[in-house]
Amino acid sequence: MIELSSEEPLVAMERTPVLGVRDLLRLGLVAHQAGDLRGAMVRYRQVLAREPNQPDALNLVGVLAHQCGDHPLAIALLERAVELDPRAPDFPINLGLAYRAHGNVPRARAEFERAVALRPASAKACLHLGNALRLQGDALGALRACADSPAARAVASCFRS
Repeated sequence: MIELSSEEPLVAMERTPVLGVRDLLRLGLVAHQAGDLRGAMVRYRQVLAREPNQPDALNLVGVLAHQCGDHPLAIALLERAVELDPRAPDFPINLGLAYRAHGNVPRARAEFERAVALRPASAKACLHLGNALRLQGDALGALRACADSPAARAVASCFRS
């Protein structure tokens, strides 16, 4: 066994970097994108332990819950994230996806409409809104949702002579 003097643990602690909330979120997102859901959850929980109402962490834990099939939990977390940061355009998309997976297409549609209102040029928001409209039997509305978006107009302009 190695003996440490009483000063050595303090020196080691001084060298250990304390990660900020943004760093923890970034590390969690890297783990999440790499498929390490457990590692991502550890980082997100560290953020929420410091800041229980941190909207990005609530959003990301909600996304994880959705990916794991716990749609009621995902919806609760994502609703809170949207409430805390109503101008974050990806939050209502994630909430809409959780609602759609839970079988509530009308609420999903409303969230996708909110996302389009926040960022009209978002192809992702327009696509999800179009899919929700299609699921509700509104094929024409689905086409309009996608065709009328600035993102679709930008793509269409590439094909004009």
